[in-house]
Amino acid sequence: MPGIDAHIATPKVSAVSDPGAALPSEPIVEAVESAPEPKEVNVEELIPHDPYYMDPLFYEVANYFGLQQEDYAAAKNKLSDIVDYLIRKEKSNTPDAILPALRKLEQGLQPPSWDERRYTNVHKYVRLAAKHQTIAQAMSAFEKGHE
Repeated sequence: MPGIDAHIATPKVSAVSDPGAALPSEPIVEAVESAPEPKEVNVEELIPHDPYYMDPLFYEVANYFGLQQEDYAAAKNKLSDIVDYLIRKEKSNTPDAILPALRKLEQGLQPPSWDERRYTNVHKYVRLAAKHQTIAQAMSAFEKGHE
């Protein structure tokens, strides 16, 4: 099994302290799970570069927001920004990772105004988060001791 190392352990029975003690006929096998080596993920490779209509994750996210097919063209850029942000944040492009992260993100935001779509509200946050990261990097370049 990958990730599991088997170690053979022998019981610590001393014949001096207990001369009548019998040693087991078979060694005891302990399974020790070793941590998998973390792989460095190149997030840019996970982000789809094909047109949106070729990406199944686009349709999953559009379905999450309840968009109809006729709305795809108008929403494609905003949904693509949201998907790209979540892929970078989660370091994964699977719906099993992206959709729960999207739900958690949306739950942490103020609800959209009465005439605003849910995906537009999330997109505003994603744009601000991207700007925040850029500004934070620029500010750290001005700090003392930053090389």
